[in-house]
This record gives sequence, structure tokens and C-alpha cells, in this order.
Amino acid sequence: MRLSERVMIDAPPSRSTGSGQRRIATRPKPNGFTFLELLLVIILVIVFVALAMDRLLPLRGAAEAVSVARNVGVMRSALGIEVGERVVRDGAASLGELHRGNPMEILQSPPANYLGELDGPDPATIEGGHWYFDSHSRELVYRVRWPRYFDSELEGPPRIRWRLLVEYHDRDATGDFTPGADSVSGVRLHSPDRYDWQDMDLPALTGVLDESQDQ
Repeated sequence: MRLSERVMIDAPPSRSTGSGQRRIATRPKPNGFTFLELLLVIILVIVFVALAMDRLLPLRGAAEAVSVARNVGVMRSALGIEVGERVVRDGAASLGELHRGNPMEILQSPPANYLGELDGPDPATIEGGHWYFDSHSRELVYRVRWPRYFDSELEGPPRIRWRLLVEYHDRDATGDFTPGADSVSGVRLHSPDRYDWQDMDLPALTGVLDESQDQ
């Protein structure tokens, strides 16, 4: 047998189409992502998450600021009602009883994060996001939860203080309110420290936040 005949006998039969042309076998494409494609998707997800976090994280401070302003507004509204009732019932002189009192006591229902009256606690031991009344200094205190977005001239742990003060005419020249001696003209909820909520591009909240501070 000649060599050319042996080659033709040993060669595998070829597939042909109906037209007689030979069909060329192709390797199927792999399913799923390639490593490079998967790596690109992971990078894009990380970038989007970082952009979202940079925008969303300040909202924690904004929510806290609005919550504080809302509670202070509720207390001032309740204080106005209390003053009116006292004046009608007992006269303006009865307002002296409110001096350096606890504003939470005039609320029908204190906020859930109010801890009650504490006798001169160390502010550092108070968990952020809680209110308490310091019975020693006679001040209502809010312990700031997100200090990154808060700035104050008050030293120590970030917090805000308010005092319930009687406006009066100091007739006995003592420099402080004296029940029975000084005439009362009004009552206000006063914050002795200037504070500000930082890193918030929220112009719509400016008026709301300003109302929580005593001008």
C-alpha cells in the first residue's frame, strides 16, 4: 500500500454540511465573568459605596440636630402654656417657682431618651444621644451622640446645656432672682453656651436649628 493511501485510511472522517462543505469545529466560550471583569465590578461597587457614605453619614448629625431642635421647641411651647396658666390662676409672682426648674417636668411626656434627674454626674459617663437634668447645677443637659458634626465653646464631652430662667427686675440688687423681692416679667429656656452643627449642606434646616438656641 502506498503512503498516500495509508494517510487517507488513518485520517478521521470529516463532517460536511448538506452542501458538501466541511464544517469547522469551534471552541465554546466560557460562561460567567472573567477575573478582570469581576475585579472591575468590585472596584466600581467600592467607589459607589464610598460616594454614598460620604453623602449619607452627615445625615446622622442632621437627624440629631433636628431631634434636639424639635425637643427644645416642644419644651418652649409647653413653657409658654405653663406661664399663661400660672399668670391667669395665681398671677405673675407665681412664675418665680419655675426659676432654675426642670423643663422636662412641664412636658406631658418626656422623650424616651431622657434619663431623669441626676446629681452632678460626670458627662463623660453619660451615653451619647441622651437627655438628663443635673439637679446639682440645675441645668438640662443633652449629651451629643455624633460629635463629629457638632462644635461648641463648652469644654469637656460634647453636650448642650439649658437653664430655665425667670426674667425679673432686680429690685434688691443682689444680682440673682429673689422670690418675693424681685418682680417677674417672664420666663425663658436659655442655653448659656454657643454651639453649632457642622458639615451639613442643608440650608432648609438653618431656621429650625437656629430656633433651638437662645438669641
